[in-house]
Amino acid sequence: DLAACRWQPCKDPQPGATGAGGSPWPLLGDLLAQRYDVPVGFISVGVGSTAVAYWAPGGKGYPRLQTALVAAQKRFKARAVLWHQGESDSIAGTTADRYAQLLGSLIQQSRTDSKLSLPWGIARASFHPSPVATTARQAAIISGQNKVIATIPDAFAGPETDTYHTQGWLSDSVHFNQQGLAAHARGWATALAPLIEGKKPAK
Repeated sequence: DLAACRWQPCKDPQPGATGAGGSPWPLLGDLLAQRYDVPVGFISVGVGSTAVAYWAPGGKGYPRLQTALVAAQKRFKARAVLWHQGESDSIAGTTADRYAQLLGSLIQQSRTDSKLSLPWGIARASFHPSPVATTARQAAIISGQNKVIATIPDAFAGPETDTYHTQGWLSDSVHFNQQGLAAHARGWATALAPLIEGKKPAK
């Protein structure tokens, strides 16, 4: 609850995010708390069906992220931003360079505005069943995400989720079922382990 700056149990649907379905965050929190014996909290600001331009500086989503980061800077000890997005850009046909430029500017500007130089975990996500989200368009999004991981300081590799539809881990044609959410949570736990243990996260 950002307005009151207070924590509440991590139950879906997540307060602050759109949608009424499940998320990996309760599962991830349990994994990290059990492994490291520390309290874990998440501030969710996700909006479904949005392209990276929606979140970039000047986009409608940027203030949502900034509100969360300002709250984190004032009251909480934030450790990282976890980014899982890309499917809408496969539909839109965003190029690899454009995706990397927009996401890179988002990371850099958010660090400046919030005065928080947080690491960013970037999941590789591009799959959408729409006919316009071609294999080539999806590959461009993954390329853009990988470019950000490789070139932006303190950006690190998150889970790769594009194969979930081949493993029966979707509840419909897009969203993850319980198996998919569990796999997603495990992927983030693996990606975050070096950061929590004081090591350099994987590029």
